[in-house]
Amino acid sequence: FAFCFFYNKKLIPLLLIAVLGVYMVLPYVSPGIYKRINTVFNSGSDHSMSYRDTILTATMPVLRDNYLSGIGLGSVNFSRYIANNYEFANSAPPHSHNVFVQTWVEVGLIGFISFVMILIVNVWKNIKHIYITKDEYIKNILNAIICAIVGMSVMGFLDYVLFYPRVMIMFFVMIAIGVCARNIEE
Repeated sequence: FAFCFFYNKKLIPLLLIAVLGVYMVLPYVSPGIYKRINTVFNSGSDHSMSYRDTILTATMPVLRDNYLSGIGLGSVNFSRYIANNYEFANSAPPHSHNVFVQTWVEVGLIGFISFVMILIVNVWKNIKHIYITKDEYIKNILNAIICAIVGMSVMGFLDYVLFYPRVMIMFFVMIAIGVCARNIEE
């Protein structure tokens, strides 16, 4: 959606029709995926969403007690900290299933603000540069970077997308590519 918005706004209705069409065809092509998508919207049948809520609720006291300095980097550190300092019904979770909460818990308020500002500033500068540059290739690169940052941020509300090192590296490489693309013409 975001790519179409910056690339060609006239394609947005076509994109919406395509998404609706895929959703209508999905039960016949892949019943398993269709069933999983529908369980997300049915609160009684999706256990992963209730588990994520439990983990997020368990993370809030950690955040409240360590909001300024954080507890330190790493999912192992997070699990041990919860296991040693707070009661949790099951085994301690590896992360909070929210990239923003997890970042705040790990690095504290200043680190959280820095992380959010990295996202906002890069998206803002990329958008600004799309309207400045004449090079279509650079525009497409910046558009793709914006979409990736926004997509990972939206997904980050429901999962800790930086849990896997490969994804984390790709995330920051993607931001670096955006910075390089902006600097090519300057």
